[in-house]
Amino acid sequence: MDEIEYLDVTIKIIFIQIISMDLKREKWKFSDGITKFFADIEDSEFIKSIQKNFQQFGSTDLLKVELQT
Repeated sequence: MDEIEYLDVTIKIIFIQIISMDLKREKWKFSDGITKFFADIEDSEFIKSIQKNFQQFGSTDLLKVELQT
């Protein structure tokens, strides 16, 4: 029988800046001001609004997100 190890999940609300995004491959790179990292966005309505150009971002815009690690 295989042994299963469960890891703790942490959820926190933070502000992040978009460094880059590739909507075709769904690749997002963010910065929290200290660290740059890749993350997935699970909010399908938010993604649809970007694809339809309802959302636009500037170089200094921040997103308030619920980050799960």
